[in-house]
Amino acid sequence: MRTSVSAPLLLLIPSLCIAQIEAIDVSADCLVGSAVATAPPLIGESFGTQLAAARTCLANEDADCAEEVIDDIDTDTLNDDERAILALLRGDQEALDGSARRARREYRRALEESGASRQIVRAAIERLVRLHLENDDPDDALEQFQALECGDWRPELLVLQARAQFGLRDFEGAQVSVQSAIDSQQRLGRDVPEDWRLFQAANLRSAETAADDDVRCVDETPLGSRIPVEVCTTRAERAWLAEQSREWVRTDGEMGGVIEVR
Repeated sequence: MRTSVSAPLLLLIPSLCIAQIEAIDVSADCLVGSAVATAPPLIGESFGTQLAAARTCLANEDADCAEEVIDDIDTDTLNDDERAILALLRGDQEALDGSARRARREYRRALEESGASRQIVRAAIERLVRLHLENDDPDDALEQFQALECGDWRPELLVLQARAQFGLRDFEGAQVSVQSAIDSQQRLGRDVPEDWRLFQAANLRSAETAADDDVRCVDETPLGSRIPVEVCTTRAERAWLAEQSREWVRTDGEMGGVIEVR
């Protein structure tokens, strides 16, 4: 006997899923600030002036101002690094303007610019990760880290990786990532941000709770589809779903929800 949960109920319960992308185990030697060196971007004086103006607009959260500055840049005179930075600026302007889709497109364009500095690549990846996390999409966020090389990493990126792992309920992996970030920050002689400590504590609490949750996963085929998907629920959620079904029966469909058996 297999069960599938009705669509309204699936919208109500917290989503559980298993990570499809492996997180990266980052060596301390690969973190920024170690012996690994990265070349700075090559920026000319003219573009540097326009870049500073665009950044001022963005810092003031003035998307129209940033767009005006960006549109005045002569793209025919730019080198590889400058073209990639311009794509970052456009992505930042689109994100500020509320278009995550167009922002992602521009950040990917920065990644695809051949010959661009690894610092620019890292900046584009960080922006993509943050957008995916803001959109509650930890799978795609975690996937972005695959493009990083040794020397691209820094503690802040490890914390973002931990957040993606947390979203996928990989609490053990998230603990490793955030602890590595804290250790690296301390080796660099920097203060550890308080929100990193708070995240670490929240992750540990979630791990303790999950250990008692008895998570079960089954392959289900949603109504109207032929493609099976993995549905995971905890013991508490299964009890809640069962109660919703009983309520649905007791109220002749006015309350609760349906669990279909097939």
